[in-house]
Amino acid sequence: MRSSVLLVIVILIIAALLLFVYGQYEHGIKEAPSSHVYLGAIYSGNTEYCKQVSASVSFSPGRNLQGNIYYVVLSVWDSNRSYDQLGISSLNGSFFSTYSYTYIGKNGTINYVYNPGWFSILPGNHHLSMEIAAGNVTFTVDNRSFTAYTGGNYFIISRTEEIGNASYSGFTVYEEIYRFHGSLPGISYNFTGISYSVGSTITPVTLWAHFSHNISSSFDSTVFALGDTVNIYNKNPLSLSLQVSNTRGVMLVNVSDLSLTISGNGVYHLYLLPGNYTVNISYQGGSRSYSVNLAENYTLQVQM
Repeated sequence: MRSSVLLVIVILIIAALLLFVYGQYEHGIKEAPSSHVYLGAIYSGNTEYCKQVSASVSFSPGRNLQGNIYYVVLSVWDSNRSYDQLGISSLNGSFFSTYSYTYIGKNGTINYVYNPGWFSILPGNHHLSMEIAAGNVTFTVDNRSFTAYTGGNYFIISRTEEIGNASYSGFTVYEEIYRFHGSLPGISYNFTGISYSVGSTITPVTLWAHFSHNISSSFDSTVFALGDTVNIYNKNPLSLSLQVSNTRGVMLVNVSDLSLTISGNGVYHLYLLPGNYTVNISYQGGSRSYSVNLAENYTLQVQM
């Protein structure tokens, strides 16, 4: 009899633990404010409306946070005030695709419906897109899709959205970390080709401002936005400065996932992680390439 009672107690304890873990992932993690941070970039242009948003995100293998839960996502509101998000989750060191959407409760609160472990993924390059039509949002990572009813008919590309008496962040690319105690992941995430589209017209998103919460200003340099690229560097990046002289008209500079248009002489700054890079420069009548071993802040003399 005693052993039977003990077995029942053990089963109840295990069930309670499982319900607790499910509740964390399904209904939101309850953490002290200081242990929940995010950093990234927020759209800073005029409000636009569209039917699809998309981007590619890449990351390389590296030291990952264990015992932490974090998300790296592309986020946008739709016309029915659902906050739609798509990207990557890291659950205790393992990577998954993730999506979420919201609905407004009777008391005016925003309720999240999300899947932090949609399907497992590996380091590399992944394509993200959200498409909206007839009240449904289709979330796609690479070639795998999930459709949810949100009631919206279009996405809103904006800096902020007013919901009730509160103002919320609008179109964003950011990293959100729970159980944060001063250590960023050792892995960096590069978003490229961030765009929105209406029909066959694709518009790159190029206007960005810094976006952060509960994180000190010493981490500002971990986010670098240039054109339709937002890089979230979880290591301190280095400066690659281009000292340009004898310009031959407009030049297009490509380094890694960064593209920069130069229209005159001067110094232009790019921020990259340590490594070997090829700087490709195209201009009217020719092109030129430079090899750079970026081990410290470096200035490249570019004479055309």
